[in-house]
Amino acid sequence: MTRTGPLEVTAVVSYDEKTATDSAARDERSHATQNSIKNATWAAFYSVTIYAVVTTCMWIAMREQNKIANIALQQSRVDERAWIEIDPIKPELLTPADKTFSATFICNITPKNVGKTVARDIEARASDITSTDGWDENAGVVSRSQDMMFSDSDLNHVFASHVPAVIAPNGVSPVPFRLTCQAPQVFPSGHQAIHYLIGRMNYCDQFNVKHWLRFCFYVVNGRGEIWACKNGNYEDHNDENPTPQTACEKPN
Repeated sequence: MTRTGPLEVTAVVSYDEKTATDSAARDERSHATQNSIKNATWAAFYSVTIYAVVTTCMWIAMREQNKIANIALQQSRVDERAWIEIDPIKPELLTPADKTFSATFICNITPKNVGKTVARDIEARASDITSTDGWDENAGVVSRSQDMMFSDSDLNHVFASHVPAVIAPNGVSPVPFRLTCQAPQVFPSGHQAIHYLIGRMNYCDQFNVKHWLRFCFYVVNGRGEIWACKNGNYEDHNDENPTPQTACEKPN
């Protein structure tokens, strides 16, 4: 009886020695090529990484150099800028003390520029305030009183000075602003009425930065000696790189 069905054939392929050698050589070259590509890829990765590290270090060094340069520029401008101060006040006796009132004086407040460059756009306001002793202990009250001098609502109570708008370096205002100042009035209760001289001056320096000076003084006795208030004598610390808040209008 004859069996029918699929015939299973097993093929055996064999190469001669030369063919086998060529195939092994091709495999070896392919492996070498893949290794070269892998090595090149890693080399490129290392190069990019090193470049990134070097670039970052250069950027950091550049930032430090810029920071040092900015600090040097700031120091240079601080050294060169205008600085408005007040000459020592020397009260002039107006009326001597009597049984009712204490001695009254005229106090000349004279701005001066102790800086190395011109101060411009100078605005000065000052006023005399009579209050009980201790008024100058509240820094907030004193500073608000000084700042309000530049608001329209308070101009009726302020002596607008005739100080020139420009003072040269190492220059003194030829025109002081004059205020009446009075020695303390002592009451039977032991309390005193103190006559405070307060004010503020705004100005610009040559680097177009706004600055200000607040001042507060009072006559301490019948001889006309002047003392500084406990609060109210401050000046700004504006950076010499102008910002929108601190920049002056450029002169024409």
